[in-house]
Amino acid sequence: MTFYPLDVVECVPETTDSASFIFEIPEELRATFDYKAGQFLNFKIPWKDFFIERCYSISSSPITDARLQVTIKRVANGRASNWFNDEVREGSQVMAATPSGRFVLKEQHNNALIFFAGGSGITPILSLIQTALLTTDRPVQLIYANRDADSIIFKQTLDGLATKHSNQLSCHHHLDSDGEFLNQQKIEDLVAQRWDADFYICGPGPFMDTVEAALADHKVSSGRTFIERFISSIDPDRAEVQASVEEEPDIGDVKLKITADGKDFDVEYLSGKSLLESVLADKSIEAEIPFSCQEGHCGSCMSILKQGDVKMRANRALSKRDLAKGYVLACQSVPTSNKIWIDFDV
Repeated sequence: MTFYPLDVVECVPETTDSASFIFEIPEELRATFDYKAGQFLNFKIPWKDFFIERCYSISSSPITDARLQVTIKRVANGRASNWFNDEVREGSQVMAATPSGRFVLKEQHNNALIFFAGGSGITPILSLIQTALLTTDRPVQLIYANRDADSIIFKQTLDGLATKHSNQLSCHHHLDSDGEFLNQQKIEDLVAQRWDADFYICGPGPFMDTVEAALADHKVSSGRTFIERFISSIDPDRAEVQASVEEEPDIGDVKLKITADGKDFDVEYLSGKSLLESVLADKSIEAEIPFSCQEGHCGSCMSILKQGDVKMRANRALSKRDLAKGYVLACQSVPTSNKIWIDFDV
């Protein structure tokens, strides 16, 4: 993965424990850093005598904002989040990889949009909302959960959008300090039978589990459910030491088929490599293959296993629900059967 130096031109406090960092993209990198609303950047951050990597969502909109922005909330004992909030200032330079991620609007859809955000999960969702309001006439609803009123990130911006787009956007703030966490009954009341909407979910794990459970009860399809999870990579000094490496079985020739951008491709599988490595090595594939970290924590390369069996070397991005639906991480998957078919168009 290639990282590029980006200059910080402004730091904007959002709450007592979060701030936005605005970058100037050099002219020669403008095309490289083109992004879609909802995507993220992977940062390479100095820590002691080594580097750590973290992914942070882009909170600016490619439609409304001239400069790229990420918003980062402090996490207790979080190395990267505290480094950003304590060390990065106007004039600082940080190292970032190009935008990635699949938590984006589906251009061919015209149904309502319902966004569930918890805490700093609002960062990609703000970008999505601003973009949807200016590029579509889809009804937009935001359900935003926080500890208390002081924890609401972008409150003034959200209030302004709700006023300006009152015929299209509605915002509901759920505050735990009012007495209870957001539960399934409250979710059902707020959705109010609009179960045919596209649902976007981003926030802490238990929050997302609650929303996912409500959607599952109402049989909302995976094609209308979009989830962005907060998963950190394992730092070099915290990596688990494996006493022995399990030998991967030699199963002979493997026929690998992929679906991407609505087209099917037969790919030569490279023995001992992951499915993604084999796909990226095939330069004849005329399709955009989604990937980023290649370490099993960002989820960008998640795909549906439509045929065959694989073993994942690592998985820090897929939930039990994802696995039950047949999702795999292409960057971590190696075949354990002779015929494999994975679909990136999910």
